[in-house]
Amino acid sequence: MTCEKKRDVFVTLFSEEIFDIELSRLTYASIIDVTTRIALTEQEQQEIVNANVLGKADVETFIDIPYHLLSSRGPSELESANYILNEDGTLEREDRLEVTLFIDEDFHSFPFGRLRLVQAVEFLDTHLGRRDCFDFKIADTRDLPEPMVVAGAWHIVSQEIKQPSDDTISLTTTLRHDYVNIFFKFAFPLLLITALSIAIAVSIRHKEDLSDAWRVSGQVALLLVAITLRIAIGNELPQVHYLTFADIFWIFVLLIVTISGLATIALRFALEDDDPAAELRVANRFRVLLMLGYAAAIAVCLLLLDSAHLHFS
Repeated sequence: MTCEKKRDVFVTLFSEEIFDIELSRLTYASIIDVTTRIALTEQEQQEIVNANVLGKADVETFIDIPYHLLSSRGPSELESANYILNEDGTLEREDRLEVTLFIDEDFHSFPFGRLRLVQAVEFLDTHLGRRDCFDFKIADTRDLPEPMVVAGAWHIVSQEIKQPSDDTISLTTTLRHDYVNIFFKFAFPLLLITALSIAIAVSIRHKEDLSDAWRVSGQVALLLVAITLRIAIGNELPQVHYLTFADIFWIFVLLIVTISGLATIALRFALEDDDPAAELRVANRFRVLLMLGYAAAIAVCLLLLDSAHLHFS
């Protein structure tokens, strides 16, 4: 199909709502408004006015341009479609869609960094070159509003509309995690577990300090709590094939608690001398070895961080 002259089609994308952000599945849901606007000739306008009907069939006579959403996890659900003939002679089609999309983002710095959600519309050619009759352009977006709702512990940083190719328009919404939520749900419990484990291990000075079994059982309990916490918040962590900052921090806590627990058990057998001075010397030597173990754990985690290519912007 050949065209004497291409017709400009102005496209606007607007995300009304972003919800069901599931990092464990790398998906999110969104309600998207796709608006396409095309200028009609006076004759075409008169045809619509004379018909006194503005429905799907009328619109598709002039602007039958099928499209689909890239990175969609499944078919989008068309909730409503409106057709408007504006006073300036432009024909406007507004589609309201609910769709689930994949998240294609780098999570090395998670839970820090930013989450970029891309909603892209690609116009298809199913009518023997009819798509080539249109020149797709981004409509004026100076007054582009923010999504009405972003569910979950996220804050909107920015929105930007781009045109990656001649037949594709994309809307990128950048989100940032709520750091208060991160601290109380993730960082604070793990820091508390680490501090308690270290305190139990370094406070042993004499054999009598190990007479009660709570020190050993306490280290085991802290290890189990750390593992349980990781399982409990697993749905809020991205399931990716590489280590994130959150994974490395959790590994650090496990190493510290494991070293403290093993040191507590070993010291229980090492303090066999009844001489308090000898016991104190043994405890001090163990404390030095314990500090070396902590330093080794920190070094391992620093190496992991160095290889993780973190970006905290």
